[in-house]
Amino acid sequence: MVRSSRASRLSPCAAPARGASKPWLGSRAVAGPTGRPDRPACGPDSLETNWCQVPTRRRRSGWHSASPRSWGARGSPESRLKAGREVVVMRWPIGIALVWSFTCGISGVRPATGADRRPTDRVEPDLVDQGEFLGCVRGSCGDRPVGMQVVALGQGAFEARWFEGGLPGKGEIEWPGVKLKGQRETEPGGRVVLMGDDGIRAEISGGRTDFRAPWGSGRLMRYHRSSPTLGLKPPEDAIVLFADGRANRLDRVKLAEDGSLLAGAVTTIPVGDFTMHAEFRTPFMPDARGQGRGNSGIYIQRRYEVQILDSFGLSGEANECGGLYRQRRPALNMCLPPLAWQTYDITFRAARWNASGTKTDDAELTVFHNGVAVHYHRPIPDKTGAGQPEGPNDLPIYFQDHGNPVTYRNVWIVTEIRSPSRPGTPRVCGRR
Repeated sequence: MVRSSRASRLSPCAAPARGASKPWLGSRAVAGPTGRPDRPACGPDSLETNWCQVPTRRRRSGWHSASPRSWGARGSPESRLKAGREVVVMRWPIGIALVWSFTCGISGVRPATGADRRPTDRVEPDLVDQGEFLGCVRGSCGDRPVGMQVVALGQGAFEARWFEGGLPGKGEIEWPGVKLKGQRETEPGGRVVLMGDDGIRAEISGGRTDFRAPWGSGRLMRYHRSSPTLGLKPPEDAIVLFADGRANRLDRVKLAEDGSLLAGAVTTIPVGDFTMHAEFRTPFMPDARGQGRGNSGIYIQRRYEVQILDSFGLSGEANECGGLYRQRRPALNMCLPPLAWQTYDITFRAARWNASGTKTDDAELTVFHNGVAVHYHRPIPDKTGAGQPEGPNDLPIYFQDHGNPVTYRNVWIVTEIRSPSRPGTPRVCGRR
């Protein structure tokens, strides 16, 4: 559930707003130390429990789960998955004919450690404090899970979104959250102080955030998340376009220093219907804004662009990451911070044409961004942006070069429409 009422934003005691949910997130599947399918509890182990959301598709009988790894899978109404001290309780929709299995979108949540730091951290101190934070706010009405996405804007400036309930794709959140702004204090290694409306204050230092508001206070820890399909192996009949520094059936190939594929390549084969897996990484460009910040895109048939952009912490527009460029915004902004590897799992059904060259059916697209359905069987009425005109002829895939060093790895396609659940099985979400 996603709540947008101002009353619920300003007080953890307020009841959820009716009619304000965004149903693509579907029924929540949450866990607490008690194993009770309710709001996640806050306590010593609260950051080790799993708060998951399920991507969904609209049908008359309600909102059905739709996961890239579990389409059509069956299961019991309630299942407990144990991994160490974690217990994940998954609730199922009631009153539907077919029971779908639940998986999480983003998985592999774990606290940040020194091993996660990159060489650029030493010269880019703002990179250390940018990222995602999870924790709890304690107030007079009890404890409440919260999440925060912190974005570096260069020269020590920061912006953040504070979410009651968790993080996008992980928790029962309010969207688009509460915006905070702030600056790093001047002394070396100084803390970052962020301020928001109604007395909200957050101080970031040493990988944690101390949070204060009129209704409560708490501490958030920096966490790293990864897509459940990261590193997905291609099936035997796949065409591997790029893996392990080697390109296949690609033209205009340029490699980055780490051996990944730089934006600008184009397939040497045209494509019709297909299933695709691609992993990409946006650069850290704190001083850039808008379309100049980690811009690329996957141009299907050189006609339809699924946008790639460093839009971490933004509202998720049609020209941002996960958007069908200038046509459809993603159902949820699932963009991870720059330098994190992310995934697109795409199924594409090409437009249909009759013998006289008249289009009879629009192209159709499904996109899972980091494991969450941001477009589901989405018709594409026409080309996007600067794409080639539609026509009955198949065209190649272009990995758009927009002048930013966006890189790719583990890119493969299967030349038929196939459920993304084929290549693997769900991975248990939570702390690793």
